[in-house]
Amino acid sequence: MKWLFVILIIGAIVYTFRDTAGPILEQLKETTPSVLAGICVMSGIYCLVEALITTVLAKQYNPDFRYQWGIENMFFCSFYRVATLGSGSGVAAIIYLNEHGVDYSKGFGMYMLQYAFHKISIAIYSAIFFFPKLELYVWSFWCLYLAASGGVCYYYGDHTGTDPVLLFHKVPSADFCNA
Repeated sequence: MKWLFVILIIGAIVYTFRDTAGPILEQLKETTPSVLAGICVMSGIYCLVEALITTVLAKQYNPDFRYQWGIENMFFCSFYRVATLGSGSGVAAIIYLNEHGVDYSKGFGMYMLQYAFHKISIAIYSAIFFFPKLELYVWSFWCLYLAASGGVCYYYGDHTGTDPVLLFHKVPSADFCNA
């Protein structure tokens, strides 16, 4: 019965993404083998580290928890993350951990802690790469805002605060953002 459920879920996933498979394969053909190998290696390392984190946390509640179970938990959660579009991986982890000696309440807290650390690390990583390019992002936003407003922009250079007519002016050309 479990295998029928798994086959049905895989069939639903294939059916859902059937229209995007062609463009994905086209892009994969253009990607160099070294880049693909690097992606696979880094994905594998990520999975092993996630399994290690789960094992270290689970050993706090079940000293007999093995690294192999952490790896199985990672695959189990990954499957449910894809099958439920992200919403079922937490429940899957809690159920799996309970089957291996970690109470539901402890598994819930453990998985939510792991989830919070994951999201915080993404935020820190994003900030590290966002702030060095902040000027580029602000300039790009300014140009998009300018295009959306029909070429009217805030002219801060000559505005003294006494003449409200000088606050906005028409941009003379579309090359303003390319200056």
